[in-house]
Amino acid sequence: MDLTKGKVSTALLKFTMPIILMQILNQAYMVADSVIVARFVNETALSIWSSANNILLIGYAILSGFSGASHIVVGRFYGEQQYNKIKPTVFTLGIAGMALGLVQTVICLLFSCISERISDPRHSNDCPELRALDRNDGASGHRKPRRY
Repeated sequence: MDLTKGKVSTALLKFTMPIILMQILNQAYMVADSVIVARFVNETALSIWSSANNILLIGYAILSGFSGASHIVVGRFYGEQQYNKIKPTVFTLGIAGMALGLVQTVICLLFSCISERISDPRHSNDCPELRALDRNDGASGHRKPRRY
C-alpha cells in the first residue's frame, strides 16, 4: 500500500484503522478481565488486578513506543526503496521485541511474588524467587527472625 499517492484522508484512515482496532480490542480485553475478576473472585482481587494493570500498561506503552520506532525504520527503508534491508531489520526488531517482552514478564513475575509477600507473609515459601531472602544465617543454623 503506497500512502504517498491518492487522497490524504483515505491514506490516513487506512493507516490508522489497524491501530484504532488494536486499541479497542485491548480495552475490551481489559474490561472483560475486570468483569471476570469481580464476578468470580472478590473485590480485593479486583483492586489488586487494577493496580497490576497499571504496571502492565507501562510495559505496554514501552513496547508500543518500540513498535512505533520500528515502523519508522522500516518505513524509511521502504520509502527509499531499499527492500533488501527490510527483511533483516524486521527480523532484528522481532527478536528485540521478544527480548523486551521476556524482560517485562520476568519483572512482572518478580513483582507478583513481592506483592504476595507483602500482602501475606505466611505464603512466602510459595514464591521461589524470594526463598533466598529466608535463608539460614549459616553459623547457628537458626532462621533469621522476620521483620514485618
